[in-house]
Amino acid sequence: MSGVVEKIDLDEAIKLHQQGKISEAKEMYIDYLQHEKHPHALCNLAIIYKNEKNYSKALELFNKALEMEQSQTVYANLANLYIEIQNYDKALDIYQKLSKAVPKNPIYYAKIAKIFEIKQDDQKALAYYKKAVSVASNFIEGYIAIGMILKRQKNYEGTKKLFEMALTIDDKNKKALYELHSALLQLQRYEDAEMVLQKLVTLDKDNFEVYKAFGNLYTIMKRYYDALASYLKVAELNPKDPINYIKIALTYKSLNHMAEAAGYYKQAVELDNSLLELDEDLRKLI
Repeated sequence: MSGVVEKIDLDEAIKLHQQGKISEAKEMYIDYLQHEKHPHALCNLAIIYKNEKNYSKALELFNKALEMEQSQTVYANLANLYIEIQNYDKALDIYQKLSKAVPKNPIYYAKIAKIFEIKQDDQKALAYYKKAVSVASNFIEGYIAIGMILKRQKNYEGTKKLFEMALTIDDKNKKALYELHSALLQLQRYEDAEMVLQKLVTLDKDNFEVYKAFGNLYTIMKRYYDALASYLKVAELNPKDPINYIKIALTYKSLNHMAEAAGYYKQAVELDNSLLELDEDLRKLI
């Protein structure tokens, strides 16, 4: 009968854990493990300790769980712990073994790739990200990761291609859209960059970063009235950004509306006095 009670207690602890009631779940795992050892309880309690940065206790419990059951879940969580404590070689060893045990799982290849990124070995990182997408063609995280490496390498055509591929999997992925926009800017494909932003604004209409991107793009294109409208929207959504007020002021200056330019320049300086000397003409007007 006691075994049934313990099973119910473990199920309840897992339920509390899933609900985000961590302290209650932790107490129940500890109580349960005083009476019966179970790999799931050990692993879940280890995860809690890991998140609390009690790494030595987490490591102890993960290893106890593995003595009872050679579980992929426990190994993956143990590898994540090693990454957190910067023991990348041990994490790499675990993920390489997991990738051989489950060769069709793209996540393990992506984890290996991420470790090589941390080690600043982009060539190996790219190879493993490509392996990830080769075993799972819809693994969007792999395309995004490859795109970010190519961006870092200033291969903007390659970056553009990878984010376009990502968007064939999920055409509403905001990360991919923002990065595609960035690549198109670097390639001076301004009309295409504008089209990407027009899609982004339908998905992220309350994010001032979208309107900031519009403003910056329209400034490059010398569409100053459009840039002004965009920067004013940024000010509405994020009124404490002094740099945005500088952009509004400079845009008004480009339109030769000096009184308005001076007014916004003054607002910027009131928020950040270090900006006072940024523009000599406008400084003299405030």
